[in-house]
Amino acid sequence: MSSSLRAAAKLCRVSVGLCACFLAGSSAGCGSGEPFSYVKVYGKVSYDDGTPIKAPEEIKVKFISENAPAVDEKTHARMAGALLNPDGRFDTVTTHTFGDGILPGKHKVLVFVVDDRNQPIEGFVPPEYGDPAKTPIEVDTAKLPWEIKVKKPAGGASRSAGSR
Repeated sequence: MSSSLRAAAKLCRVSVGLCACFLAGSSAGCGSGEPFSYVKVYGKVSYDDGTPIKAPEEIKVKFISENAPAVDEKTHARMAGALLNPDGRFDTVTTHTFGDGILPGKHKVLVFVVDDRNQPIEGFVPPEYGDPAKTPIEVDTAKLPWEIKVKKPAGGASRSAGSR
């Protein structure tokens, strides 16, 4: 084998090795700048009688980690969130980048209806479900899918489905 052919073969092996290292590093999340790992989650939110929450605008669900890891005093985990489909299902939960999921572990859950200006609409969900200190809902990423039940409020919504 000529020396130029051997050099070309060696360069090819080195290039393949470098590409493999790069792909392995990027698939492991190295260099992403994100200090946390996430879990994809999915489920459904409905009233305690199983009927879907019918609202004139968006229904949001938020997840607050109860055991977020501490990286340092300046780095903290964000709250995760998702929009519900009309049937109450969700499968695209976002914490940092669209659809990345949530931190592993237990989370308090907030459920609320908002208008097109992201302002809360009262009456579709009892107020305690929008308060992190009072929400009775807790989920764990180890137990999927989630069937999240919300008490049906007494009375009705303060804004009807047709008004904006």
